[in-house]
Amino acid sequence: QWKLYPTLPGVWVSTIGNVKREINKAHPERGKPWHYFKPHVAVDKTGYVVLRVSIRRKNHTVARLVAQTFLGLEPDQVVRHRNNNSQDNRVANLDIGSQRENIADKAAHGTWQGGDRHPCAKYSDELIAAIQSDLEVTEKKRGVAKSLALKYNIPVHVIRDVSYGRRKTFSQRLKEAKCGYLGATLERSEQ
Repeated sequence: QWKLYPTLPGVWVSTIGNVKREINKAHPERGKPWHYFKPHVAVDKTGYVVLRVSIRRKNHTVARLVAQTFLGLEPDQVVRHRNNNSQDNRVANLDIGSQRENIADKAAHGTWQGGDRHPCAKYSDELIAAIQSDLEVTEKKRGVAKSLALKYNIPVHVIRDVSYGRRKTFSQRLKEAKCGYLGATLERSEQ
């Protein structure tokens, strides 16, 4: 089923994620009446693989085009993929929600980039856990943080952050999140 896209005149979007535009409307004898856009696979700044089409020199994600046409997507909302496949842009697979709900979906699907999964993470969860175990064994006295920093070849403030509970492993933060929006989703995914 095709429907006219609300803000781009002559552009039509289907329920299965295809995009086309009218051509040769004034001269139908010249050839095909439609130009079907071929989406290209692109990776956005967060590493998320999306399908994009270029309409009038502007890139549009196919998911947003489908959601705006059939689901009434507002500018402050995000498109969520129910099956976690960003290339499946059928209306049945798309849902509209907030950024918070989208992050909860990522946590439920196991694709949330938190902890040492994040591309900018400097310290692994194994290192944080090793520092925590060393801090439990040693007595709290002057110079412990400096000696551990030398042992692991990291700055002293990281050792202090671990000792004061400001820096934790990914699994520890997820356990703490059990009371928040992320934790509620994780409990549902574990059942």
